[in-house]
Amino acid sequence: YLMQICNGIGTTIDSKYINLEPKYVVMNDSEVVIANNLSFTIWQYNIPCVINREINVNVDDSMTNDQKLYYVDENDEIDVTSSNIMRGRIQVIKFLY
Repeated sequence: YLMQICNGIGTTIDSKYINLEPKYVVMNDSEVVIANNLSFTIWQYNIPCVINREINVNVDDSMTNDQKLYYVDENDEIDVTSSNIMRGRIQVIKFLY
């Protein structure tokens, strides 16, 4: 799936390919949490400066970034400190449903 962040006039600012079907999406000024009923991933997106827009036009660059996919029932990928942060983010996603 291709996720895109667009500005007010519909121009793509950042995009990312993900390996899960998005059912819930929550974002703030620097991150997007994308989830379904079984797993979630966190995308730290970038809004390029006006000077750097020509450099960041290539959408395929997002595939080179490492992507961690977290499973809701497994704790293997999450350490203790980030586990509490993830639980808070998942609750935000549940409230939007």
